Amino acid sequence: MEVRTTGVPVIGERELRRAADILRRYKQGKQNLERRIIADEDWWKLRQWRQFSDKGNPNDDRPASGWLFNVIMGKHADAIAAYPGPVIRPREPDDRQEAQMLSSIIPCILEQNDFEEVYSDTCWQKMKQGTGVWGVYWDQDKLGGLGDIAIRPVNVLNLFWEPGVTDIQKSQNVFYLELEDNETLLAEYPQLAGKLGGSSAVLARYRTDDAVDLSEKTLVVDWYYKKRVGGRTVLHYCKYVGETVLYATENDTFVPSVTREARDPETGEMGFVQTPVRAPACERGLYDDGDYPFIFDRLFPIEGSVCGYGYIDIGKGAQEQIDRMDQAIVKNTIMAATPRWFRRSDGSVNEQEYADWTKPFVHVDGNLGQDSLQQVQVNMLPGICVQVLNNKIEELKWTTGNTDVTNGQVSSGVTAASAIAALQEASGRSSRASTQSAYRAYARLIRMVIERIRQFYDLPRRFRIAGLSGAEEFVSYCNARLKAQGLDCYEYQCGRGVHIGEDTARAIGRAAREAGIVTSLHAPYFINLSGADPARVEKNVEYILSSARACRWLEGDRIVVHCGGLSGMEREQALQNTLLNLRQALAALEQAGLSQVRLCVETMGKINVLGDAGEVIRICQADERLLPCIDFGHLNARTLGGIRSKADYAAILDRIGEALGDARARQFHVHFSRIEYSKGGEKRHWTFAETQFGPEPQPLMELLAERGLAPVIICESAGTQAEDAQTMQRMYCGRTFF
Repeated sequence: MEVRTTGVPVIGERELRRAADILRRYKQGKQNLERRIIADEDWWKLRQWRQFSDKGNPNDDRPASGWLFNVIMGKHADAIAAYPGPVIRPREPDDRQEAQMLSSIIPCILEQNDFEEVYSDTCWQKMKQGTGVWGVYWDQDKLGGLGDIAIRPVNVLNLFWEPGVTDIQKSQNVFYLELEDNETLLAEYPQLAGKLGGSSAVLARYRTDDAVDLSEKTLVVDWYYKKRVGGRTVLHYCKYVGETVLYATENDTFVPSVTREARDPETGEMGFVQTPVRAPACERGLYDDGDYPFIFDRLFPIEGSVCGYGYIDIGKGAQEQIDRMDQAIVKNTIMAATPRWFRRSDGSVNEQEYADWTKPFVHVDGNLGQDSLQQVQVNMLPGICVQVLNNKIEELKWTTGNTDVTNGQVSSGVTAASAIAALQEASGRSSRASTQSAYRAYARLIRMVIERIRQFYDLPRRFRIAGLSGAEEFVSYCNARLKAQGLDCYEYQCGRGVHIGEDTARAIGRAAREAGIVTSLHAPYFINLSGADPARVEKNVEYILSSARACRWLEGDRIVVHCGGLSGMEREQALQNTLLNLRQALAALEQAGLSQVRLCVETMGKINVLGDAGEVIRICQADERLLPCIDFGHLNARTLGGIRSKADYAAILDRIGEALGDARARQFHVHFSRIEYSKGGEKRHWTFAETQFGPEPQPLMELLAERGLAPVIICESAGTQAEDAQTMQRMYCGRTFF
């Protein structure tokens, strides 16, 4: 795959200034929410008197009872007791095996992310401020650079979205801000030298902390935004500081690849080769599902907001009244326990001696009249005050659903089992509502984890799974086994050599068979069947044999091979050499007990190589075990756009049927993609979204369906193979997959 390069970055200083303007608007729209969350944190830390409008006499005691704190503790315990677990259900009967496998490995992924702790942290935020947020990312630094899924709690104070949206996914942009250590930033991004001078911006989250040194920190912005490209939503991402881009998907032309050990076909020496696994980020975006990696879990929804209210918001009114009543009771009690006296100004009583109860004598100057000293009478609070206090406590309990019954106690006088059950039912409603919202958010999280698996698990991963009996089982898994929304065929690529292990291949094969997926294998690209050198021919046969063995491990029965170049030969001579070498390869397959493997000879996209439609059909006429692999994108490229209509497709199918018979015409092999070409033929593969390149898939799919043909069709789009294959399947059979 060719790497596309761009002269000028798509995301530069101008785009960052535009992003900064958007972020300022988002911040303004979030001010009320931030003030509420910060105030709620004071209540959680029992500092609620700072939030009272009338704080009273500064010398008075300010008791802060923990009734509301206890509510949150109880609700958090309820949430942890209802900790969910993933159960993946199949969409169709054929998906059962895959669903079972995902149900086994996803708990391992969650455990690797300490998800119980992540879940707990998010629950605290949900109970306190009404909203908990999870982030589901792909962390390319995990597992020593192999990369893996990362799940983290997200502080909603650091997250910014379009004001007025009710779903985070409907925001045009999403920003996540964090203050990071300058030293760490410079180590990872040397281009920031001289641009880090501390941060003038203070995130709202730090206004809730007692003391944090921000002098050596800098504000880093993660900017997520969506674009519509070719009828699909592409999620792009940019990380920046000030007006310096640290990374941007739209600027990233690198083609991700998998590095495998391989033997050089010429020298026989071992080395490493890279196999492209997906399109560059500038074309594909950050995540294939097109969603922001954030999942909101709301407690009590707020109309017109992605956030909700928490227990502090609904209970702080009663808690304030409780605290004020406690203050009044404490103040009255202290006044009653601390006698005070009126003293006439002309009554010369020694106040120090009078106040000191250890002194037996109190000196008085002059006559001591009865009215010279009089105790101040303190009226005790009426009993109704205590009743009001208790009523407010009960109000708080019932408002938040944290009653005595919920906590395992029963009110006096309630003895009937039905009455107790009714009380438990009533008090548990808010907890159930919270649990249900958490489960909905959890389901969205699991779906996002599956999407990360689908996109990034290109190589088999080993998972240790504990069975019901306690026995440990090791399972190998990769996204090749994840059935993509009704797709039912898969071609394993060995273009740089056959390096798949037998155990891994057999595991994939079993899963494919059980899921109804037909497998095939693409033999190494360095096979050259048109050559005449005996040593090279022998190597070609070895490559075909190793490909066939791997194909059988995968439970497939066809491998795709290239004819090879002309190397200065006449086309007819190259064709005759190919026929001779293929006969030798077929004989070797039969001798090795692999005669059931069919060789699919592929049409090629370069004009100066062997493999136009006529040549491939002539080759396949030599033996029933040979099938044509018709790459329509290649044929369109080498004919410089020769496939323009349904009739052009029909002419190719007619030639196959006439030359090879109905059986092979019905079940031939197909590769399809849009391909850019130059005067020499094929240049590069593209996706279905790039409609400026041909050929068009719709006429071919209609024609195949009309004629009742059922070839194996492999999509070779640049990074969107699953999506584009699904499109072709809908064109062919008229199904719409969920």
